[in-house]
Amino acid sequence: MVLSQICQRVSILRPFVRDCCLVLTVCCALLGSRMLYIRCSPVPLYTPPLTVTPAVRELGTVRQKQKISCQYILTNTLKNKPIRLGEILKPCECTKLETSVKDIAPGETSLLQLTWETGIRRGLVRMAVMVPYTVGEITHNRCELIQTATVEPEIDYEPSNIRFSKNETNSLVKIKFTSKFDENMEITKVLPSSPALKVTKLTSNKFMVKKSEEYKIGKDEQLSLRVYSTNLVTPEFTVPVMVD
Repeated sequence: MVLSQICQRVSILRPFVRDCCLVLTVCCALLGSRMLYIRCSPVPLYTPPLTVTPAVRELGTVRQKQKISCQYILTNTLKNKPIRLGEILKPCECTKLETSVKDIAPGETSLLQLTWETGIRRGLVRMAVMVPYTVGEITHNRCELIQTATVEPEIDYEPSNIRFSKNETNSLVKIKFTSKFDENMEITKVLPSSPALKVTKLTSNKFMVKKSEEYKIGKDEQLSLRVYSTNLVTPEFTVPVMVD
């Protein structure tokens, strides 16, 4: 009796379950196509009114006091409005910037000539140049270009990091100077920035630096060595000294 009642109820619900499954199948198909449409639809990218090409330039390895000139292209991406360039902000006095056109018509370009003198820097150098501009009466965010280079020094020294400890007594470091570009280079003298350091010449290009036992190094005191040489490119330069 009970079994027959259950079978009767299942037979009654069967059309309803079938219809529910059909509706669910249609919904899944519609949802799947909708999701597929969303995934395939292209997302428009924002293009700023003024672009620079290339935005990043890697110069590789350069020498100290080398003069390098590069060109960058500033493009007005607008279709119906001109762009006026503002005063370009130089990252340092070692750079010179010139533009061929100050007012850039829609779709047109202006050449930016950047001349950089590496000076006595050494190691990795990163330079950012900001180009402000206006569209009509509206001043926009500055357009930025980045230039990087690794400056190889005329005179190198080992160890590359000179470090002393405040608590250590009788600590000393032997420094050897070499030049990849000047075989006849000679270090004439090395002067410490503080009485905390004592310098002794061992050979023509080798020196010994010793921490003084009598002088107490101040908390925020910055120590360094001023090096003088016969090299014409870098006749003098500074070597930092770290104190832990």
